[in-house]
Amino acid sequence: MSDERVPGVKDVFMEGIFDDHCHEECGVYGIFGHERAAQQVYLGLYALQHRGQESAGIASEDTCEIHLHSRS
Repeated sequence: MSDERVPGVKDVFMEGIFDDHCHEECGVYGIFGHERAAQQVYLGLYALQHRGQESAGIASEDTCEIHLHSRS
């Protein structure tokens, strides 16, 4: 019988977290139906600064029309 262990889900998951390679990172923030949405979005985006500097995007909705803006 072999001494080798079959890796479980936790082992595979943890291996992906604690490796020494670069990973892409991003921050996502959303708000819906808030009376002061603009102020809340400002605070949320401020808190997420310095995440995913390589690109950014924002989507807003005004009377059932979605406006998308992105930059990479």
